[in-house]
Amino acid sequence: RAGLDAALVRRAAVALELAASRQLDPATSLLLAAAAHEARIADADNREFAESDLSRALRAVVGQPDFRPTLTAREDGADLLDDLDAAVRKVTYARSFYNNAVTATRSARRKLLPRVLPLHGRAPLPDFFEIDDAPPES
Repeated sequence: RAGLDAALVRRAAVALELAASRQLDPATSLLLAAAAHEARIADADNREFAESDLSRALRAVVGQPDFRPTLTAREDGADLLDDLDAAVRKVTYARSFYNNAVTATRSARRKLLPRVLPLHGRAPLPDFFEIDDAPPES
C-alpha cells in the first residue's frame, strides 16, 4: 500500500508542477491544480474519487488538440511531459501490484489453516483500490 500511496503522491506532485509551470493557459492550470490538490488532501473514504478526478483532469488537459507538440516546444515542457508520463505509468503499475496482493491475501485467508489458526492476528482484510487510472492519450 505504501508503494501505491507514493506513486499517487508523485503523480499529484507532477500535476501540480505542470499546473504551476506557466506552460498552460490559466483555466487549464486551475483545473489541474484543483484536481491535484483534492487528490493530495483527500481522506481515506474519498481518496479513490479524488484520484479518479485527477486522472480525468489529466486526460482532459493532455487530450487537448496539439497539447503535446505545443508543450514540448516550450522550455522544460518535454521534461514535464516525461515526468508526467512516468508518474501515470507508475500509478497504473502500483495499483495493479497492490490489487494483485489484495487478491492473494484474500485467497490465502479463505483457506482452512489460516481460518483455524488466526495467523493474521487482528489485521483487517485489505480492500481493493479501484480508480480510473487510464493514461492520457499519447
